Amino acid sequence: MVKFKLETKEDIQVLTFEIEGGIIEPSELRNIELELPKINYSKLVAISGRGPVWLFSTLTHILHPSSAVAVCDPRLGYIIVESHVTKFQVGDVIPV
Repeated sequence: MVKFKLETKEDIQVLTFEIEGGIIEPSELRNIELELPKINYSKLVAISGRGPVWLFSTLTHILHPSSAVAVCDPRLGYIIVESHVTKFQVGDVIPV
């Protein structure tokens, strides 16, 4: 099971996830959207957590309607991977 927490920091919503027990099965992706907290799709959503690439891919797909989606790289910051607004371009880095 995946637990989510949503924090709003200025114009960024940080969606942090934690995998209970450290293991997730691919079949759990079917219910991920139902587990998410209420997202404000008019803002950037940054995904943060430790998990498989296919979990990040699924979350990016689900969050596609938001103005922009970023993933967290602890060494660099939030990396924009998808954007529908000119304020954020794919490849931009927002410091943590």
